[in-house]
Amino acid sequence: MIKFQSPDYLLKVSKVIEKPYFLNFYLHFGIYEENDQLEILKYIYGNDITILQWKNIYDSNGFLIYYEMSDGYWCNREFNNKGKIIYSEDSNGGWFKKQFDSNNIMIYYENNYGIVLHRKCQSLPPISPLL
Repeated sequence: MIKFQSPDYLLKVSKVIEKPYFLNFYLHFGIYEENDQLEILKYIYGNDITILQWKNIYDSNGFLIYYEMSDGYWCNREFNNKGKIIYSEDSNGGWFKKQFDSNNIMIYYENNYGIVLHRKCQSLPPISPLL
């Protein structure tokens, strides 16, 4: 027999659950049904998400915005409207931020190690796309 949680409970969980989401669904909230998990994640990420391959969350553009491994490792990402990652963080404390100009060329980069690169002048070459 499948038991679904009430919408009120799912909303409450969405306000207190922390990453890693899928692991915490089981360990702390007893939420095993995929439909309930999806509803909670919609409160967090918005309605236009899809969960594929168990622990991978994609936005409406098909970008992988969150993934989680069975050991609890997770990574969360944000994209600009042209498909470039503008923010990423993971469970190891790693993170980076990027900014892009109107031509989608990276003009700013910062990470958890304190590295900051800023392209202030148009005559300078773009920041390396490898970052």
